[in-house]
Amino acid sequence: MKIRLITVFRNENEVINELTADYVRRISYYTTFELVPVKVKKSPKELSIVEQKKEEAQLILKNIQAGDYVVILDELGKEFTSAKFAEYIRKKMDTSVKSLVFIIGGAFGFDEQLYKSKDDMICLSRLTMPHQLAKLIFTEQLYRAFTIIKNEKYHH
Repeated sequence: MKIRLITVFRNENEVINELTADYVRRISYYTTFELVPVKVKKSPKELSIVEQKKEEAQLILKNIQAGDYVVILDELGKEFTSAKFAEYIRKKMDTSVKSLVFIIGGAFGFDEQLYKSKDDMICLSRLTMPHQLAKLIFTEQLYRAFTIIKNEKYHH
């Protein structure tokens, strides 16, 4: 199974990128994993919230292919413990899902078009956080999920 993480961003933080890259390297031991950064070019001052969400949705949808199982990371999604998230990933690996795509949206959430096209919705945290931090936390939790699946020591 191939896993992709699509992230919307305006600015990058090199320190967080380095930490995230470490988890991406670790995840690649277990599965094919790809970060797909989607850079929004227009300033938030130039667009209304609705316009921002529509622009982000168009950029995200360009990176989704037919057959992808799309999971939005949203505060209203299902909450998991790390062990339950590992079980979720394992179940996806055991089914016919060939490409699992997670999406971290922009500051104002997702356009309705993305909510309609999703297959599932997971809550990474009820806390609000910058997308960069969400990317780091998600990659760490995905790595942790694989170590749980493989019964390795990292989780403890």
